[in-house]
Amino acid sequence: MITLLTIICLALAGVMMAFMDRCSTAGEFFMSILGKYQSWWLGPKTITWRNKHESRLPFSTSILVFLTDSWHFFKEMALFFIQLALALNISIIQSLAVNSLEAVISYPLARVLMDVLLYKVIMTGSFHIFYTNILSMNFWKNLKNFMYEMNFFKAIIVVLPLFFFWIGAAELINRLDPRYSSTDADTTFLGDIVMSIVFFITLGVLAWLDFRKKNKGGNSDA
Repeated sequence: MITLLTIICLALAGVMMAFMDRCSTAGEFFMSILGKYQSWWLGPKTITWRNKHESRLPFSTSILVFLTDSWHFFKEMALFFIQLALALNISIIQSLAVNSLEAVISYPLARVLMDVLLYKVIMTGSFHIFYTNILSMNFWKNLKNFMYEMNFFKAIIVVLPLFFFWIGAAELINRLDPRYSSTDADTTFLGDIVMSIVFFITLGVLAWLDFRKKNKGGNSDA
């Protein structure tokens, strides 16, 4: 459980860094989905940085600066999640290790280096997903067009690799479960069920979009 919390903290730190970068300049901010929610607090740092000097909040230029604008807030949250991951003080690689890695992780330096690499992969991965995709306005426009133009059978070909990714993710989550045993093949874990449900829901949505598109086409022809 502690290992899972550590991974979540690192992923959230990457997410906060993505928000930070999107609030760093006016260009970054208004090219993201955050642009339509601009306020005195949420906005590009080049504008909102003045809040810390204009605020009546005590210590607004020091320990409470993270309350004055969005950029400082996301920076503080990123640091918080990194610090929380360190405070949990758990070796991710040791918790997830398979038999082939046991000889390597028996060396403290090797274990530390592998954990640092995993920290980097998790944080960079979550940062990239949010910065490049989820927070990007163009991403959602392109995704909508892609989904509308994609027919059902082509969509299955695209989704199948994702299905195998979900299976791998479920297996990773299962290994973090204290009940996990590689010798107990009959044990059913929640992760497997959740990933399967997500897969079939995704197929259902794609089928509905394809059906809707064909109906629209039929009506226009009439």
